[in-house]
Amino acid sequence: MVRRAEPPDGGWGWMVVLSAFFQSALVFGVLRSFGVFFVEFVAAFEEQAARVSWIASIGIAVQQFGSSGWALTFTPTMAC
Repeated sequence: MVRRAEPPDGGWGWMVVLSAFFQSALVFGVLRSFGVFFVEFVAAFEEQAARVSWIASIGIAVQQFGSSGWALTFTPTMAC
């Protein structure tokens, strides 16, 4: 009979994958669905469309710079 090898992380790897999926869905979902809220933001803030569009631009910039910062921080620790 063949014995199954125990996962080295105790099976928590799938929880990490699931958490990363939900985190990505939330972050990218909010940033990519900005167009749905755009008209309401223009009306609520009573501003020009060009000024309101900075909300999405800054959100995407923070997300991109943040992800590159995390990559630079954790890549050396995960090197083989």
